Amino acid sequence: MNPNQPSREEIELRLTALLLGERPADEAALLRYTISQDADLQKLHDELAATIIFVREVEKVPADATAEK
Repeated sequence: MNPNQPSREEIELRLTALLLGERPADEAALLRYTISQDADLQKLHDELAATIIFVREVEKVPADATAEK
């Protein structure tokens, strides 16, 4: 393991922050470029993006509506 290379957890945190719009523009641009060059990162990015969309949709459903089903 390369000590200069970020862990998977750190990469996931960075990608999540990117998807939530919480990265400075220069870092976001670098992350997007890095993602475009790495199929595994692209897959992880897409999975995290789908998860965020799912969570946002679930948040829209009132708690009472889910209890009724």
